[in-house]
Amino acid sequence: EQLLAQRQRRLECEPRRVALARGRPAEAIVSLAEAEAAAVASDLDPLRIAGIRFALAQALEQGDPARARRLAGLAEAALVDGGPPRAAELAQVRAWLAGHPI
Repeated sequence: EQLLAQRQRRLECEPRRVALARGRPAEAIVSLAEAEAAAVASDLDPLRIAGIRFALAQALEQGDPARARRLAGLAEAALVDGGPPRAAELAQVRAWLAGHPI
């Protein structure tokens, strides 16, 4: 069940990450910002919101680094609350934050 949930989370953000990876950050930003707003409004699982926020942070790193860092910090906080099963995701967010100081 846990593996299925992780796969579902990855698939939800995959098209947006593909846009980002293909050098289309503006497209990814619009899509991810909409996804974040909808997720927050619908009280989606905080860990799913964390994944969306981290993807959005990565998309925003060049154009709005302050917002990117804030979103990554929110993702980090949610992943900390998620406990040990989120260790790998938490390590990824923390590595990103370490590479993007204020």
